[in-house]
Formats: sequence, structure tokens, C-alpha cells
Amino acid sequence: MTEQREEAGNAVGVTGLLLKTSPEVSRAEAENLVTELVGDGWPLAPSTSVLDWLEFESDDGPVSVGDGFDAIRRLRAHPGVIAVEPILDGEAYFPDEVDEQAARAVRAAPVDPDTEGKFDWHLVQVKAQQAWEYANTRGEGIRIASVDTGYTEHPELVSGDNVRADLGYNFREGTDSPQEPLKTIKQGHGTATGSVLISPPGRQLGGTSIAVWGVAPDAEVVPIRVDKNVWFWSGARDAKGVLHAVSNGCDVISMSRGGRKSAVLFEAARHAVEQGVIVVAAAGNCNLSCKIRDPARYPHVACAAGSTYSRRPWQKSSHGAAASIGAPAASVYRARATKKNRRYEYENQRSSGTSYATPIVAGAAAIWLAHHGGRVALAGKLGGVARAIPAVFLHLLRTEAYSAGVDWDASRYGPGILDVEALVRAELPDRATTERLVAELDEAMGRSARSAGAYASDVRTRDLRALFGDASARSVAVSDDLAEELSVYLLLPEVREALSAARAGTRATGVREARAVEAILSQAPSEVLARALRAQIP
Repeated sequence: MTEQREEAGNAVGVTGLLLKTSPEVSRAEAENLVTELVGDGWPLAPSTSVLDWLEFESDDGPVSVGDGFDAIRRLRAHPGVIAVEPILDGEAYFPDEVDEQAARAVRAAPVDPDTEGKFDWHLVQVKAQQAWEYANTRGEGIRIASVDTGYTEHPELVSGDNVRADLGYNFREGTDSPQEPLKTIKQGHGTATGSVLISPPGRQLGGTSIAVWGVAPDAEVVPIRVDKNVWFWSGARDAKGVLHAVSNGCDVISMSRGGRKSAVLFEAARHAVEQGVIVVAAAGNCNLSCKIRDPARYPHVACAAGSTYSRRPWQKSSHGAAASIGAPAASVYRARATKKNRRYEYENQRSSGTSYATPIVAGAAAIWLAHHGGRVALAGKLGGVARAIPAVFLHLLRTEAYSAGVDWDASRYGPGILDVEALVRAELPDRATTERLVAELDEAMGRSARSAGAYASDVRTRDLRALFGDASARSVAVSDDLAEELSVYLLLPEVREALSAARAGTRATGVREARAVEAILSQAPSEVLARALRAQIP
């Protein structure tokens, strides 16, 4: 790879590459290809592969995004290469800090006074207790993977003795311990979501403390640490987390995370589904935009949008046709872990986000699986086809396992609010219907796979107008090749600030458009993108 551009001030860089080659290309030939087209110092990673993708990592630390994409284009031009995906990493630049107006709105979201003291309101709304009684189970025998920031020894998690840290892993630091060090703004996120999954009823902190109630308190949770934040630049570690969950016998995967498009994460989630594992992911919160991101938008993943105590859509929930169901997301009681003076401190409080709707739906999946005797038994009831389990689960969410919301838009938030009792009471479909559902899921996965790495639709038209088009244009075309790299820079605060100024200006002067273009050029983009941008400067 060419020498990293010294003038670039990127807060994000390329730390590795995922390479998929045609079957005729051997591993040794792939290594030689990377050496020839990328450069020395890019060996195979110790894990060597993610499914049929080979992972190469930089010996010298992150290189600039521009250098990385120059090398990626050289690899993609080779006839033996099917696909290349960059592994990006950055410090704290994720949408909560990108669009400050939206971020402040999420952070300042007040707790709902109607939920005061109602520690189990989220369970009441989704009828979880009625489901426990009808099904005579609270998820025992079911293993849920929490692919998140890790876990802590918070009493809300460990008092039930069903956190399987021995089966977890830390893909962020590369260690066997998934315990999180609590060093970032999103510290304790995995602890919070895990508590909504399995916290036992009652006050685990004792006295008159706030109580946290888990949806499936008798299920096991396998904490898998994949990052220090909830937004991901690259889906590589999440894909590894999903595969680790499958190989360690998890029946459900809960992912209160989202980020940029990732073909390798798409394939990892597909692999899980093919093994009969139910994957649930957060729709996301309205920060940079209200679009549903990967992995929640995959057709084989249950996408959890947000509801409020008053049974309305949570106004900050991302939304769209990919939403499978709504679940409580506003003022949900959860565990909170922090670290002060090198000591862990534990408390409970209310918080908001589709990060909480996700474990509620995942917990419902665990209860449903336990009610039917577990994953193996249920597959037998569904004709012996493992992927029929997630196919039928997704079908029931959209057809039977919901109740009506207030002012609810089913085209944006799913058909309604999750009803766990209705889920466990629902009859399983007959053989013909099951086969049809599996065929439809297969078709949807195949159709979506072809666009899993396509970025053009991810770049907002208003941003493209500010960079490449007339202010009055309804749409502006940009290739997936340029959009993939461009989408990285569009998440950087200095670029977003310049784009906001450009959108407020006029095309007549070109001054503010030039400022937006120059903000990206200051990041030292690839040669291809730099040429396209320079052509826009008057």
C-alpha cells in the first residue's frame, strides 16, 4: 500500500481487509495477491478467515481511508477477486456525536413520568408475565448471545447465575474475557441490555432500590464483546461475534447495535439463520438519520422498533419497511455500570433507545423456543428444516404476535407492539405454509445479498446535492464505488458541519459547496474520489 498521507487528519482509518476470492484462488495465491497489490505488512490475521472471507491486517496500524480505498480498488479489479470489504476503526465518531442537534434530542429525552415506580411496565406492555404463565417457562434451557460491548458483575446480571461468560469472547481486545473495561461514553451498554434480557424479578441491589425486570430471566446469556461503542464503522467484529455465538450453541442472538453496510455481517447473520438461530437487532435511534441500519435491515433479522408507555411509536426510533415489530424503548428500567477511581459502581435507572426494545424481542424469542421444547425440538415440528425456525418467528411477529398501538404507522414501525402471550399461544403453521415461508425467506436473503455492499442508497440525496448536484435536483447519481468511501467521510463532524453550511447556501456562488468539498479533500481521500470532488470546485 502507498505511504499513508501525512496531511490527513482522519479520526478513522483502515486497519484490515476482508477478501473473498474465487474457488480457483488458493490461500497462498491470495496472500501473494495482497502483497502485490496492497503491499508488504499485510499478513493474514491469526483468525485467518470469517466464513469464506480471508482477513488481512495492517502490521503498522491504521492507514488512511484514502490509501485503503485505493488499494481496495486495485484488488477489486483483479479477476480472481469476488469482493473486498475494509475493516475500519475510529475513536468515538459515531452518529451520536455527528449530528449534534439530533444527538442532543436523544440525550435530553426526558424520562416518562407515567413510568415512575413501574419497574415492570415494559413486561406488562408486551404481556410477558402472561406468557410465562401460559407457557410455564421464562426461557430456561435457551441460550442468548448478547453481541454488544460486554458485561460487568452488576447484580442485575450475575445474581441469577446464568451469565455464561465462560462461553463468551472479547473480539475488541482479542481476549477470552468479555468483561468491559468501562472507558467510553457508551460504557456499560452491554450490561444495560443484558439486564433487560435476564435480570430476575425483585430488587437485586437491595433495600428500596430501583428494580430491573428481565424478559427471560431463566435463559442463559453469553456476553460477546465486539466493540466499545454501539455504532460500528465495520461489521467484521460483529460478524465474528455472530459466528462465535452459533458455534457456542446460542439459540438467539441479540444485537443492540448498528452501523455501515457490511456484506460479511450479512453473510454471518445468514449463516446463523441457516442453523436455526433467531437474530434480533435494533432499528436504531434517530441521530444522523432515521434510516434503519445494518444488521436490522436484513430480511433474515428481526428488527425491533420502539414504543412508549402510552403505546405510541417512540419518536426517536428509526423506522422503515424493515421494522418487524415494536417494543418498549422509552424510559425502560435497566442496570447501569460505571467506573470511578478504578472501581466499578452499580446502580439502576431509566433509559431510552431501541437498544432496549431489542433484548425484549430477543427474550420473547427465548420464551417461544422454550415453550416449544428448544431449537432442536422445534425444528423437528417444522419439518426438520433449521431455518424454518427464524422464518416462522418472523412470520408470527408480523401476523399474530402483536397488539395495536396508538397512532401507530405499521409501514414504519412494524404491525404493532410485541405481544409475547400471543406469540406462545399462536399455532405453528402447517408443513405447506412452513415450506412457503422458508422459500420466501431464502428468496429475500438471495435478493438482499446482491445489494449487501451497495452504498449508493445510503448516502443522503441532500448531501450529494451539496457536493455534486444542483440544489434543485430531485436526485443525484453516484456510483456504489464512490459512495462506499464517501459514506465514511460523511460521518466526520467537520465534514457534516461544512455540508450543513453548503445546504444553507446557493449553487450560484459555489463558495459553500467548495467548502464542503474541501472538507472532504482535507481528509486525503482516494485518488478516484479526489478527482471527482475537485471537478466540483468552481
